[in-house]
Amino acid sequence: IKPSPQEVAKGRFNDANIKLFLSGMHRDGVVILEDVIDPAHLDKINDFMIQDTEKELEKGDGLYRNFGAENIQQGPPLVPSEFFFDDIYLNELLFHAATLYLGPNPTWNMITGNNALPNGTRRQPVHSDAMCNHPPAPFYAIGNIYTVDAGPDNGSTEIWLGTHLFNSEAQTPRRPKGDTNILDEFVEERKKTLPGLQPVVKKGSILFRDMRTWHAGMPNKSDKMRFMIALGFSASWWHGTARFRVP
Repeated sequence: IKPSPQEVAKGRFNDANIKLFLSGMHRDGVVILEDVIDPAHLDKINDFMIQDTEKELEKGDGLYRNFGAENIQQGPPLVPSEFFFDDIYLNELLFHAATLYLGPNPTWNMITGNNALPNGTRRQPVHSDAMCNHPPAPFYAIGNIYTVDAGPDNGSTEIWLGTHLFNSEAQTPRRPKGDTNILDEFVEERKKTLPGLQPVVKKGSILFRDMRTWHAGMPNKSDKMRFMIALGFSASWWHGTARFRVP
């Protein structure tokens, strides 16, 4: 969906785009909102994260890495204030999307990020972030914001369209690290009709996805870091306990 300048200014989708958004979310579990963030703001955060990554990598074995050595969990800067941009963290169209999909008064209760390090070769198992016996209805959604143009070459996350409609029997029992990988038999069956894909996401866009949707981190085969911010929203009736601290 590409909102008009008027929609961006008002922070609300028009009726035609509401129809497109909700149809896409209920069918696919993911929709890309194009050109809703100033790319210059993302450039500034990306430059900061490159420097921050160099410091993080100095921790060596003390640094937690996702699926081996090629991806690190790394939250974006909220301070100093020069890095806190309203069109990223207080984006009214993103909040409108969350309300449309999850119902009135959703709670923004999670912020994190990950960095796909350069010259990667390994991928994550296909998994879901819904680490519980979840309801067959939207209860949590995530806005993924890449700080650079993202695609297969630099490790955009693989998405399995429509899998938010599957129930938790497709997942392995939760493991000590919280992994909820999808059982091989379900992955192989889904491959026959609609396998995973790596979307091309333009810088300045938000990839909005249902938490239940299957996905997998992919190798960043480029020679530059690929950073992504994640903002999580809970339906008001879900009463999730996640919290994050703001300065």
